[in-house]
Amino acid sequence: MGKKTKVTIENRKFFCDNPDCTFTTFAERFDFLEQNGKKTKRLIDKI
Repeated sequence: MGKKTKVTIENRKFFCDNPDCTFTTFAERFDFLEQNGKKTKRLIDKI
């Protein structure tokens, strides 16, 4: 409809206490966003 929309998403952050794990923090991922993306996949497909 030609109007800008801003969506704010709060994702959860998880911590790993396992000393053998190479990552200490994990963030929730969403299917509709690329990693570190600022636009949804649906919007990118339309451009």
